[in-house]
Amino acid sequence: MRVRTDPAINYGERETVLSALSDRGWPRDYDHPETTAWDPGLSAGFTCGPLPEGIQDSDPRPDLTGWQAWAGPVLGSPYLWAATFSASVPHELVGAFASSVASPTPVQRRTLPELAAGRLTFSLPG
Repeated sequence: MRVRTDPAINYGERETVLSALSDRGWPRDYDHPETTAWDPGLSAGFTCGPLPEGIQDSDPRPDLTGWQAWAGPVLGSPYLWAATFSASVPHELVGAFASSVASPTPVQRRTLPELAAGRLTFSLPG
């Protein structure tokens, strides 16, 4: 990842985010490879496109796109989490978030969501 010298320019391209996900083994969407990637189990996704109502950006231009990410334990179930990044969020920052989310490194948890049984691994530290 390169460092920007001016925080107001050089936001990079969508490819920064998609490459971060691809590097972690997330395949790109077959129909929208330039905007969307899924985790190998299809329970989490990242997409760049129009944002839902209520997401505001400091840039007042209409039709700006941003990133949305989400995960659910199984297809069709409620999301475990969701994140939205407006158009002004640098792609490098979204890429760092994407790389972290897609990391196979275990996350310590005390309990697992009931719907995640069989999809997430529970292990005790030590």
